[in-house]
Amino acid sequence: MTSLTYFLPSSQAYEFRSKIQEQCKQICSETGKALKELASAVKTMTKPTSVNIHIEKSKVASRKLKLLLDIILLEDYNLREIIPPAAVALILIDVVPCIEKIANAVHELAYLAHFKTPDSILSP
Repeated sequence: MTSLTYFLPSSQAYEFRSKIQEQCKQICSETGKALKELASAVKTMTKPTSVNIHIEKSKVASRKLKLLLDIILLEDYNLREIIPPAAVALILIDVVPCIEKIANAVHELAYLAHFKTPDSILSP
């Protein structure tokens, strides 16, 4: 029974998660939007238009999250309780450069395959 208490979130775990939650959500949201636009661009063979904005926003959130993780004093927390949310945060930080590489590859593909610009599709 006592081993189960390690899986139940404590107030420390909630506090830690609340400190990093906003930046994690921002990274998830912006990288998701970027990937969705990139997939659509490849599918429709049009150049992605706002993907760089989403990537920049996710990079800003990633830098803020790194800063938060650097300033949070681990001695204030039970390490067992904060490892899962900290691991998620670190994985999200690592995802951002991967999404940027995917975007660069799609931009190169768009150039080499002569993807249309969204404006040229709408105008006759």
